[in-house]
Amino acid sequence: MTSKTSYILDTDPWYDPDDLFSLLYLLNSNATIDLIVTGDEVGTGRAELTKWFLEEIGMPEIKVVAGAKLPGPTKLFCQDLLPNKLYDVSGNVADEIAKVVGGSDRTVYMGIQAYSNLDLFQQTHSSLSDKVTLYQMAGSLDPSRKKAEHNVRIDIPAAKRVMASRIKQYLVMADTTLNPKFEVSNQHPLYNFCRQHSNAGIRAIAKNIDQFNGAIGYWTFMHDPLTVSAALGHNFVDFYQANVAINDQGLMKLDDRGSNIFLSKKQSRDDAFMQNFSDTIMRGNYK
Repeated sequence: MTSKTSYILDTDPWYDPDDLFSLLYLLNSNATIDLIVTGDEVGTGRAELTKWFLEEIGMPEIKVVAGAKLPGPTKLFCQDLLPNKLYDVSGNVADEIAKVVGGSDRTVYMGIQAYSNLDLFQQTHSSLSDKVTLYQMAGSLDPSRKKAEHNVRIDIPAAKRVMASRIKQYLVMADTTLNPKFEVSNQHPLYNFCRQHSNAGIRAIAKNIDQFNGAIGYWTFMHDPLTVSAALGHNFVDFYQANVAINDQGLMKLDDRGSNIFLSKKQSRDDAFMQNFSDTIMRGNYK
């Protein structure tokens, strides 16, 4: 009997453009997205813009549920693209995740934002935790860091609880992804591909890149697509198993008393990844 693997993408799009690139990379893979959940929400703006994006590129059937809102400041770019129509992005995010996990033998969970949604799931449906394999873009072991990596920092309690849970976890850390070869600026072929595309959804990625750079002051790095590549089974990142502790400030260190998880090695096959990633995006068939 063939086992069923499901795929969930947990994302905070329309801030750093690498989330949209991750979604596009995933949509052009052999995996079928069973659910998209959004986090660090601004009302339901991230989820609704994502439904608009999926509609524009010809995949309106994919379910999107607006997830957790967080108390800190956040940004939502490209709001002017949202048409005057309502998108149904409602639902209890933990229950929606549980429906997918419960209906599968194994769930590959791609976390490319804070741990908030997965934390809600594992707190309320802990009996299903063993069926989940998490690939999470998060964390750093760099001792010179004065503050935690972004995806940990914006919901530290959730990160601590998930790391201590029974969920099998692979972390693609900032130590791996902060690599100049992963930068996509307005001089990159991917930017020009998006900016000149006939599809409004694809053009929106270039707009997101410009607005992100204008507000934040640097270009996007492909942290999240590299994480998705690992979840899809590509070998651009190597992992090692270690015990990791996380303190109340979200800073991580190796500690025998910590949670046993898989961590990305610093060096990756960066050129091969960027070639595969770029080719996959540019060969996509968009409506």
